[in-house]
Amino acid sequence: MTWLQRYWVRHYLGNSIWILPLLSMVAALVAVRVTYRIDELAGWESGHHPDTARAVLGTLASSMFTFIVFVSSALLVAVQLASAQFTPRIIALLFRDPVTKYSLTAFVFTFTFTLAALVRITTFVPLLTAYLPAYGCVASLGVFLYLIDHVGKSLRPSGALRAVAVRGRRVIESVYPRRLADFQETTRERVNAPDAAPTRTIPSPRDGVVLAFDIPGLVSQARRADCVLELVAQVGDYVAAGDPLFRIVQGGETLPADSLCSSVAVGQERTLEQRSGR
Repeated sequence: MTWLQRYWVRHYLGNSIWILPLLSMVAALVAVRVTYRIDELAGWESGHHPDTARAVLGTLASSMFTFIVFVSSALLVAVQLASAQFTPRIIALLFRDPVTKYSLTAFVFTFTFTLAALVRITTFVPLLTAYLPAYGCVASLGVFLYLIDHVGKSLRPSGALRAVAVRGRRVIESVYPRRLADFQETTRERVNAPDAAPTRTIPSPRDGVVLAFDIPGLVSQARRADCVLELVAQVGDYVAAGDPLFRIVQGGETLPADSLCSSVAVGQERTLEQRSGR
């Protein structure tokens, strides 16, 4: 897998809100098998009638499904209203929020566990398998109240500004890990730009914003070709198809353009991250 493919996989996983809930469905199916097996081995049986347990679990399962649809719709509406008031980039902040992801994961886990427990109730009611969905629904209500409080505070102007400030500070600290006062003139590395005219120019194959680039990969390619590579666009700059993306000085005729372009991630919109070589 190339650097660019790994970057897009990490980017997609970080900005996708459905992956953790999907994995929680698998975890719930495994968990209900484990709890049912424990009930069988330990001989734990509830004193409630099977018809009563099926009616309660069926009501909880249908309620949890409606609840998940309601929460998802409310989040989308709230995000759309906030993006119209502030900026559309606020959507990415909410989708990357771990509280939102884990809350939806808990809701989907509870729904799947309740539905799987319902089909396992026959002539007797397993104690652990029947009680866990009921308590899980109560816990989901508490998580929902916390989620509403968290999203409401996050979408306020002060909350959105604080989120941007915290992430922006992390980016600055990652790009500039040493403070200006820590630098000494005797140990500071100086890099002089080449004065010679570029012998080759590599254009950008696509339109978009430069999101990240692979520093170790580009340095390795430049060393193998014994040339100087200049990345024309910086992270956050918009490049159109055909605009200069790389300039090569002092050789580099054998460098493949596809390999160089695969070391730069170009996306649709700017992000708060400034990743390079990760």
